[in-house]
Amino acid sequence: MAVCDRRPRVLADRTLEVEPYEEPTRQRLWARRRLLAVVGLAGLGCACAPRIDDDLRVPRTPAFQLTDLRLEPPQRGLGTARAELRIDNPNAWPIVVKSLRYQLVVNGTLLGESAIGLDTRVPARGQAMVTLVLPHPPHPAITALATRPPPRGLSYRLTGEAKVLGTGLDLVPLRLEGVRRTA
Repeated sequence: MAVCDRRPRVLADRTLEVEPYEEPTRQRLWARRRLLAVVGLAGLGCACAPRIDDDLRVPRTPAFQLTDLRLEPPQRGLGTARAELRIDNPNAWPIVVKSLRYQLVVNGTLLGESAIGLDTRVPARGQAMVTLVLPHPPHPAITALATRPPPRGLSYRLTGEAKVLGTGLDLVPLRLEGVRRTA
């Protein structure tokens, strides 16, 4: 197959003129390749960029979950309840839980109220654990539960509020209820 080495060109007087065809130089070919590489990398960069959605702009309330509840028998006149709380941060930025004010009820008996300063930092889209220690006066029902936990578990209700920085809400209400199985 023969390759034409000339390109036709229409002149102003509507006549055809054929001019010689020039092969692209090596320099032009490399310039085109560089341009194509830059455009391709820019396209890949846009595809890999994080998507900006409501998750990044709208603050969400952290979630609190009771992961463990233990009652210790009275020693030196006071019993102790220990509760492990997990704080989940759904936001794309870290938050700080400054303080916690709560009331703990176990099997229908009020153990007591407490307020503690925490200053716990929860990473972005992460979690943190907090241990709540509540000393309480001896109560016959609670002492019996501490020495011999029921097989069905301990029913609990933890209510109160947490002071949280970084969510737009100063006080986050707490209301955790359930049955915690004992080992």
